[in-house]
Amino acid sequence: MLSSTSGADEHGHEALSPVYLPAMEFASNPGGFLSGPSSADPLDIAIGYLRSHAGDFGLTNQDLTQFIVSDMYVSSTTGITNIYLSQMYNGLEVLNADINISVMPGGQVLTAGSSFVGGLALNDFANPTVPQPSLTAVEALGIFGGNAGIDVNDAPSVVEYIGGWDQSTLLTAPGIARADVPARLVYLPTPTGVELSWNLWVQTIDGAHWYDASVSATTGELVGVADWASHASYNVFAAPKESPLDGGRTVEVDPHLAASNASPFGWHDTDGVAGAEFTVTRGNNVNAYADRNNDDIPDAGSQPDGGAGLVFDNPFSTADQPVDYQDFAVTNLFYWNNIIHDWHYQYGFDEASGNFQVNNYGNGGLGGDALEAQAQDGADVGDSNNANMLTPPDGTAPRMQMYEFTLTSPRRDSDLDAGIIIHEYGHGVSNRLTGGPSNSSALNALQSGGMGEGWSDLHALIFTQVGTDAANDARGMGTYVLGEPANGPGIRTYPYSYDMSINPHTYGDFQVSSEVHYTGEIWASTLWDLNWALIDGNSLDPNLPNAGLGFDSDLLYGTGGNNLAMQLIMEGMKLQPANPSFLDARDAILAADQALTGGANYVTIWTVFARRGMGVSADDGGSANSSNVTEAFDLPVSPKGSIEFDRPEYYVGNTVNISVEDAHLIGLGSLVVTVTSTNGDTENVTLFEVVGPGQFLGSINSRSGAVAADGFINAAIGDTISVTYNDTDDGTGNPAVVTATADFVDTDSISGRVWRDDNLNSLRDAGEPGLAGVTIYLDLNDNGMLDGAEPSTVSMTDDLGTPGVDETGYYEFLNLAAGRYIVREILPAGFDLTFPRDYNIIANGDFETGTLAGWDVAATTGDWVVNDGTFDPDGTRGPIPAIAGNYDALNYQSGPGHQILSQTFVV
Repeated sequence: MLSSTSGADEHGHEALSPVYLPAMEFASNPGGFLSGPSSADPLDIAIGYLRSHAGDFGLTNQDLTQFIVSDMYVSSTTGITNIYLSQMYNGLEVLNADINISVMPGGQVLTAGSSFVGGLALNDFANPTVPQPSLTAVEALGIFGGNAGIDVNDAPSVVEYIGGWDQSTLLTAPGIARADVPARLVYLPTPTGVELSWNLWVQTIDGAHWYDASVSATTGELVGVADWASHASYNVFAAPKESPLDGGRTVEVDPHLAASNASPFGWHDTDGVAGAEFTVTRGNNVNAYADRNNDDIPDAGSQPDGGAGLVFDNPFSTADQPVDYQDFAVTNLFYWNNIIHDWHYQYGFDEASGNFQVNNYGNGGLGGDALEAQAQDGADVGDSNNANMLTPPDGTAPRMQMYEFTLTSPRRDSDLDAGIIIHEYGHGVSNRLTGGPSNSSALNALQSGGMGEGWSDLHALIFTQVGTDAANDARGMGTYVLGEPANGPGIRTYPYSYDMSINPHTYGDFQVSSEVHYTGEIWASTLWDLNWALIDGNSLDPNLPNAGLGFDSDLLYGTGGNNLAMQLIMEGMKLQPANPSFLDARDAILAADQALTGGANYVTIWTVFARRGMGVSADDGGSANSSNVTEAFDLPVSPKGSIEFDRPEYYVGNTVNISVEDAHLIGLGSLVVTVTSTNGDTENVTLFEVVGPGQFLGSINSRSGAVAADGFINAAIGDTISVTYNDTDDGTGNPAVVTATADFVDTDSISGRVWRDDNLNSLRDAGEPGLAGVTIYLDLNDNGMLDGAEPSTVSMTDDLGTPGVDETGYYEFLNLAAGRYIVREILPAGFDLTFPRDYNIIANGDFETGTLAGWDVAATTGDWVVNDGTFDPDGTRGPIPAIAGNYDALNYQSGPGHQILSQTFVV
């Protein structure tokens, strides 16, 4: 659906409450699989996994004895077997109680989702009780009409009683439905259990809705309703031109040949034999016509005829009203829906997965459901400014209704806006792929319903993308029919863009509004980001780990980031559960990447979703029907194990802090790693899962002369240590040895002395004592104060164990890495500094204990540059040099009576 209203909808029906959905549990292992490989039958693997993990889904093994396989097919793009189960109770289907489970070609379970209702299983499954409804199907349909606000003049009646355990009946109700209404008994989940109900498929008189409604067979209450409607040579505006705003028409000759596997006999075939069955805009994939009176029957003469040569060249002028170029509008609609069919076929929306075809050519699925594409729908009866797509289950034809827009003069026809056509077709794709092709009520929760709009916008964006587009451009939706320029803002709250100053949507915006189109904007914004992240990679955003794959204009067989994005998104639809939340769908895309690329884009996908608030700590409120979501922007631990040190290199005597991250170790609690040194020492170190899930931390001290297995790693200058552990799954299902190394290097130091300058001459004269207990620190951020993380020490008292040497006032900083340091002191009470200015000494060289000699000095008004030598200011110092030169000694004071406040050392 392109737009919506609040309260009563645009066709006058009262708002109908959405169906209650049972709790959903979705299991995936991002970066891996849920089970190991197996050569068994995929269905046996799936059932075995479910029964061995029943408790994970809130079920018992008995709950898994009553089900039917509603759909099962092998994805043509990945080889994954997608299996869909529907729960049964007392011989009847339990609506919206579904399981979807995917099995890799190697037999590993990739994902599993369940909304089965626990505790329903009968003790005697072989002898169910005959259902006893208190209401008839006819009465239930009348009740539905009343709830929908329809004034029923003609009472419903039975066309045919089919019978069976579910008492299937075909009804007619001219005042309620435009077509016969199938009715059957089902059980519908409620917050307190299940309710015996009549399930009705109702196409409303105005054609704008196709309801899957359930009326309690006991109380007559409307207990659930879902709407399958999603609103909103050929001389055409050919792909990727979105509308007349993007250039003129072109004649496309045999466009079906580009995707011969999708339409092997062309667009006008239905019998699977060479040669067209129709010369009008009708064929295996699409039946396009005008329906200006909205009766779902082709208007007389409204299907252009291309003749035996199938040449469709109809007049068009933007100065005309849509009715004047009706033939061209129908041709353009026919062309685009066929192109979209063929594109989607390459990404896995084929016969087995529920696509729209009359003849499935023996490739599985149910045929007889080519798309009914209605141009200028309802224009003669006042319908305008919208578009919609009605998608029943596989085997029943969907209907696309394209409207005229009255916001310009002359009117503009949505049949000329490929973005809207693709958007509506996208509803059919997401409805058939989610929950399996037999389940068209799998996108009816608050979050999943909005995501349906988002997927449709995303398809429109990707399939009209061109090579000159850029990630940070603004892309509006529906600009043509709104009378805006091609770069206009469009119909959405924000245009789509990777630039969050243009489109700031995040997951938290779902709390602002859960209206489906607003919700869809959040989802489409994220997926559009994913498209660009895969195209441009870290050249677009340094937070992305991989180089981009580039853009490929070949939408059928290309290998660009745009192709991969569409493949991941569509494969994710197959893997996600019925009525998924945003986070369920995110995890399904991660699982799709695991299946398609071995998890090569794991970090990229997480980075994209976390950027829009769907990080690892985000919360979907516990249900796809919840609006109480919590956004989070954090990234998870990678499934590929990694080891990190707290420093790039170490000095002998340092503590070596070791951290490990590995998603497959979440919940382990502790991990033993092996530390080895090049001098032959080996130690085992236990790390603990104290940082976060799958994040381990531990340490070991280093020293010279340590012996094996004594808890210290033996190290000397020049040694290298290695840390290793065995990773049972490196993210591809294979074991690996994870290793990291670090080196031990020589050290630098800074030392000095604090004394009492009794005569204020800035020299330490005989009898002037050192001062113990004065705090000295390295002012790393040069803010003039000691901060918590900055190194500090206290000047020494005399060491009586070294007679003849007075250490009072001495200080030192050892094991310093090369760099620039500022040394400051905290003045004791009653003392002041004996200097007026701050001079810096820049010293280049190794600082060791010894005498000051051989300095190359460049005297300046600011910094003094000192090269080559040792620096120990304890002892006699000569005068400050006035000019550059080589000096045996250096007075590091600024002049008589003035002690230096700070010294800057580059070591």
